[in-house]
Amino acid sequence: MTVMRTGCVLAGLLLSWQGVSGAAQAAQTPAPAAATAAASRQIGTIQTLDATSLVLITDKRETVSVSLTGETKVVQLAAGSTDLKTAQPGAMTDLAVGDRVLAIGSSTDTPGTLIARRLVLMKSTDIAKRHEAEQAGWQHGSGGIVTAVDATTGVITVSAGARTLTVVTHPSTIIRRYAPNSARFEDATKSSLAELHVGDQLRVRGERASVAASTGSSVPMGGSGPSGDPSRTVEINAEEIVSGSFRHLSGTVQTINAAAGQLTVLDAKTKLPTAVSVSSGTAIHELPPEVASRFAARSKVSGATSAGAAAPPRSTGKSDGSGSPGSRSGGGGDLAQIVSQLPALTLADLKVGEAVMAVGGDGTAGAVSAITILSGVEPILAASPKGGAEMALSPWSMGGGGDTAGGSQ
Repeated sequence: MTVMRTGCVLAGLLLSWQGVSGAAQAAQTPAPAAATAAASRQIGTIQTLDATSLVLITDKRETVSVSLTGETKVVQLAAGSTDLKTAQPGAMTDLAVGDRVLAIGSSTDTPGTLIARRLVLMKSTDIAKRHEAEQAGWQHGSGGIVTAVDATTGVITVSAGARTLTVVTHPSTIIRRYAPNSARFEDATKSSLAELHVGDQLRVRGERASVAASTGSSVPMGGSGPSGDPSRTVEINAEEIVSGSFRHLSGTVQTINAAAGQLTVLDAKTKLPTAVSVSSGTAIHELPPEVASRFAARSKVSGATSAGAAAPPRSTGKSDGSGSPGSRSGGGGDLAQIVSQLPALTLADLKVGEAVMAVGGDGTAGAVSAITILSGVEPILAASPKGGAEMALSPWSMGGGGDTAGGSQ
């Protein structure tokens, strides 16, 4: 998995542009017929531009020719905004190839053409800055398994290994949900808390503050509470959440058919063989031994604490700044963030008899259609009676920045 690319963010911005289009349509009276409305509004990226016309490439990869006249007005909208009331006056000279434009006007007798009365402009430079800000937000985000949802208060409780995340949503929080068998960000659709269920996988970005579980006092993220207890609650004011329902599998590899893109895993929970299908979009990684050992120790601490035993002191080791998962000492770190930094492997790199953790969707005949497969997890499975489930292996890499499990965006 790699850092989230521009395509991923533009997919999210497309939703914003659709909102702009809807706002523009509502503002016009009388309302045009459905067919005319579709023809008189076009959203896309400027491919070519001159004094009298421009060519847009729409998000459906269609080409639209837009005629510009002396009556064409230009307004500029901030990247991500869907409120046309916030648009500022602009000029034709503000337009540039690569900018995003919502063209509103009249259709002609020639298909794929439009005479523009108004152009709503979103500068490519502003989009890039927004992309960078959102990317940084996902890189510092977190996630795990949903354990409770309170639709009344808008609070979601998430289990992330030894930590508990209290995700506080607001009316402005962007809520999206992945398709059942996809971790592609552009496949995620607008959602609500009503679609969120216990057991779902969730990723979140937003402002956060760590709260020590034993005292309730706030401490900075990455630090430890007064007691040094790694089991703590982290409260996050959510700007955006992405959720999905995925299957988790932990066990040992029994068979591998690299040519067919298939392997069989002996499920650690059911003790039954489970078929796993692998595609070009499947991300396969190997966890370094020192990192696996650290998460195994964390799993033991979590189990001991839940049984009433005192938790051992938490290491406060720091990263050496290299960004390598193996260089991170101490108990800090999010498994999804670490996995996002690992080099990609292929199915041929896996070996019969080794332990793996996998997450994916429902395939045919009860198989798991793998999105992410992680090897090198023997210490984690040995330490966890739940087969590593509490490690919250994420099918996507949003917490570590990332586009999809397969890196295809």
